[in-house]
Amino acid sequence: MKSHITTCAAAVMTVATLTACSSGTTSPAVEAYDGYTGQYDNFTLVMDERFDSFDPKVWERGDGAVGHEADCRFQPQGVEIRDGVMALTVRKEPVAAGFSEDHQLQKRAYEFSCGEMRTVEKFKYGRIEARFKTPTTPTSGFISSLFTYDRDDGMWREIDIELEGGRPGSMQSNLIFADGASDPDFAWIHTRAWGAWEALHPMTKATSEWTVYAIEWTPDYMAWFMDGVEVRRLTNADLDNKPYKEPQVNKTWVPETDTKIMMNFWIPTRQVGVHFGGDPIDNAYPMTAEYDWFRYYAYTPE
Repeated sequence: MKSHITTCAAAVMTVATLTACSSGTTSPAVEAYDGYTGQYDNFTLVMDERFDSFDPKVWERGDGAVGHEADCRFQPQGVEIRDGVMALTVRKEPVAAGFSEDHQLQKRAYEFSCGEMRTVEKFKYGRIEARFKTPTTPTSGFISSLFTYDRDDGMWREIDIELEGGRPGSMQSNLIFADGASDPDFAWIHTRAWGAWEALHPMTKATSEWTVYAIEWTPDYMAWFMDGVEVRRLTNADLDNKPYKEPQVNKTWVPETDTKIMMNFWIPTRQVGVHFGGDPIDNAYPMTAEYDWFRYYAYTPE
């Protein structure tokens, strides 16, 4: 990470203001769950985002769309910082066809806008945490997420947490992996040749309630957490050509490339929604997923 995202020996750094490091004081505690300490062996907190303001040195808004699966396009108004919360909103409003800087492609017209936020810089290995919740308004189909994503030089590397409108009592964890993905027409489904590393994890509460979700990523494993409880772990041994779902014809391993951290909120098409995300037919717009805070811990084993 560059100089504006630096560690402080005696204090936690607040990315938006840097006041914690400069003053030598610690940041106020975050609201989380009983027993939360924010301290983990082999991980050091270097980014503590409370969403008091939008810092363009740290964050950028997306302008693309999620492949052929989405029925909305990411727009600036889809990401708002208000009252210490990042709000990602889907609105029913026309979005004209136009060029996407994210995808370097011309995108079709859409009837809905939505929001995506991601880090300006890339990182490699660490723990990412966010406290967020899905809409409380009537919903039937959406995807709200926290994930890592890199698709450079033909390598697709993605570690996901996804909440779906069609499964309001579950969290989905994913590893999406592929080589040779530089072709713009290389769709998500083509990653199946490297395995379908997806799993659903039942929750003890609805996704519309505040929950702390986390991903740990090291050279040896990935692990997913809900309110501090580990719900899944994948190691290189697990991924050594042992398919989670057929067909898998190529070997997969723990991702090893620098990546951005991303959060987005979008709706699937009705055709996709019956399989993933839920049919959006009964959504009430506008609808908003709220993110209370975000933390990134660098991987710093002794």
